[in-house]
Order: sequence, then C-alpha cells, then structure tokens
Amino acid sequence: MSLKLIELQIAIPRTQDAGKVQEKLQQQSQINQSHAAAIEKERSERNRTSVEKQDRTDKQQFDDRNRSNAQHHQQNRQTHDQEKENVKHPYKGQRIDFSG
Repeated sequence: MSLKLIELQIAIPRTQDAGKVQEKLQQQSQINQSHAAAIEKERSERNRTSVEKQDRTDKQQFDDRNRSNAQHHQQNRQTHDQEKENVKHPYKGQRIDFSG
C-alpha cells in the first residue's frame, strides 16, 4: 500500500492529532483517578472523626449515667439510714430500768 504525496499531507497531521488525543485521554483518566482518591480519603477521614466524636459522646453518657447512679445510690443510702434512725425497735424500750 503506497501513499501518494497528497495523502501524506493529510495523514501525518492526523497521526499527530491522534497522538495528542490519546495522551489527553490518558492524562484525563489519571486526573479522574487522583480526584476519586482524594474524595475517598476525605470521606474516610470524615467517617473516622465522626466515629470518634460518637465514641466520646457515648463515653460521656456512660460517665453521666454512672455519676447519676452513684448519686442516686448515695441518696438512697442516706434516706435508708434516716429511716433506720426513725424506726422504733419493737421490744427494746426507751427507758432504762435501774431498780434491781
């Protein structure tokens, strides 16, 4: 297959254009891949920090619950001790009999 001079005038610039288009497509795919990697990195970082924040709030709720339980237990103990002091013993008397 031989090419004539006129065909070469058209073919050579077209091959250069095809090379440029191919290079542009390769670069575009690399750019897309790096962009997708950056978005995924940002998303994973956001998810990781949101989990940490959630863990902190869970821990705070747990600590608050323990504090409120401890306070409630202490109040129950105080009221129980007060009730114990107020209750009269059924067979012990209030007076001491010294007569022998």
